[in-house]
Amino acid sequence: MMKKMVTMPAHLMADGVDPMLFQHFSAVARRIGVYATSDCADTVEFLVGRWRLEKLEGLDVKGRKAQDFVCGLSPRARKLQERADERARRLQHRGVKFSWIFNKEL
Repeated sequence: MMKKMVTMPAHLMADGVDPMLFQHFSAVARRIGVYATSDCADTVEFLVGRWRLEKLEGLDVKGRKAQDFVCGLSPRARKLQERADERARRLQHRGVKFSWIFNKEL
């Protein structure tokens, strides 16, 4: 599951008006800091530390490979967040209207 990445169910949202609704919603959420990749990285980092996954011993080859993968998720997520933040800084802020809040521009 972790290798396929987590898809947020919001990618299925539709309002019958905006064909790029999820992309616009994601951009606004990222811009205002609702729930970012860094939050996910924080959660993974907390759980890896809490469960002491990096210190597990006696694993077979498959187990060590899985351990390396899970323990490396947080740093990879932080790099993705840095790239997304940089990309967002370069893009010009455009307001987006959402039909479910009376076409208010955010």
